[in-house]
Amino acid sequence: MFKSCSVPARRKPSPPSSIAETEVTCDSLLSALRNVFIDTKIDEDGDLCVTDGLKWPIWIKLDREARVVELHSYVEFAPENMQSLGAIANRCNANYCYAQFYAQTSKNRIHASAFYFYDDMILLKQFERLMRYFASTVYEAAYDELLVPSDDEARSEVINLY
Repeated sequence: MFKSCSVPARRKPSPPSSIAETEVTCDSLLSALRNVFIDTKIDEDGDLCVTDGLKWPIWIKLDREARVVELHSYVEFAPENMQSLGAIANRCNANYCYAQFYAQTSKNRIHASAFYFYDDMILLKQFERLMRYFASTVYEAAYDELLVPSDDEARSEVINLY
């Protein structure tokens, strides 16, 4: 009688759970985000541009010396709404706690920024959650009555949603 031998299946290596401080680069973040199926590319300025996999497109800028990652996005408005951009940014700041909103009247935009400070390493699960929360915050602000008072006005007020 023969006994069958089963060869244990090879385990696929799991993606890393962190990026060491000395290894934090756009390339290492790009690879980590692609591991969790977030479509990311490096833009012409060398920043990461997250275009799919979140509720709203965002840009990720690194300052390795200060050990900070900036999350950034914006909503662009039609020119006739320029006078109210400051008030809209202030209302967003009063209603949303993670993102900081500010107006850029020269380009008819409301910008949003958030910061992730790291020491020793970036914990990827935490960073992914913060990215998702930030993108959702910008999405909610863009579609909330603060930015788009009604569906009829939405078509004329908002030009680009990223």
